[in-house]
Amino acid sequence: MQVLSPMAAEFAALFGRRTPRFTAKEKGVYALKLRRHLRSARPYILGLYTLETPPDRDQCVYALLEGLFKEQLRVQGKKIRDNQDAFDVWLNLTQKAATSPHTWWAKSPSYCVTKQTIYEFLIYIHQHLNLPELNSKLDEWRSSKEARKTVQFARFWPVLIRKSKQSIPKRLTTKLADQLSDEYRACSSFLEMRLKLFVWLDDLAQRRVRSWSLQEKRKLSELLTAAESRLHLASIGGFIDRHVRNALAHGGLEVNLDLQECRFHDQAATVTWKRHEFFRKTKELTLAARALMEFETILSFVQAQIVVRDLWKRFTPKNMP
Repeated sequence: MQVLSPMAAEFAALFGRRTPRFTAKEKGVYALKLRRHLRSARPYILGLYTLETPPDRDQCVYALLEGLFKEQLRVQGKKIRDNQDAFDVWLNLTQKAATSPHTWWAKSPSYCVTKQTIYEFLIYIHQHLNLPELNSKLDEWRSSKEARKTVQFARFWPVLIRKSKQSIPKRLTTKLADQLSDEYRACSSFLEMRLKLFVWLDDLAQRRVRSWSLQEKRKLSELLTAAESRLHLASIGGFIDRHVRNALAHGGLEVNLDLQECRFHDQAATVTWKRHEFFRKTKELTLAARALMEFETILSFVQAQIVVRDLWKRFTPKNMP
């Protein structure tokens, strides 16, 4: 656009005419046509440069990949300017999606520790499994009923947190025990599903291959035992008490209002929790479950980091930092 007026003057002088004057509207129309032409011609120009193998061939290949991905983002409804790098935008989008919300529960230790554990666990998994291999296994999991159950829990969690108490009640009542029991039962079931997936991925990373259909049949006691011996999973398994979960699943709850305590009767043991202890452990489990809900968004962020890092490492000019 900067050379439009000088070019018009040159052509006018060549043909012996006065230099035409362009209105702001005419310049805007010409600029729009020029942008459209450059956008449509860009891949062909870059493709011809890559065939000629110039010194900057890698940058041409990167520009082709970036342009293709940019159009894919636009089809998905993402607003992205021509001068923005599509991979940088993608990285920022996945990071934003994985960022914790500004809520009171996002500052709790159980939520923060669990979320950090998921991130470190996924880094570890990607160090031992390549992306195609890992995504193939995750597709196997996504087609199972366990994956559909996790979606249902994510839809149910806001209702669960709204109807539950957020401060320690002054006394234990039958209604409170029933509410905490429902909350503990639902969140322990979700944690069990996530632990089943994590133990399976860890087994795959260690080349202990088993199908998801077999992993799906593993019991909670096996999963907790497996998690205890694994660095990245021990803290997650620690949020659930197996005896309490079994007691709640089979109706083994006894409420003693005089002593302000609840007793959970499992076949193997009886666990006794005071009012404040039952409340605290339930909330810790609930917020850990909330962090576990973010597995997919953290996974997208980790994979975006890996893909973009490899692309930039491969196609960045050698003389650039």
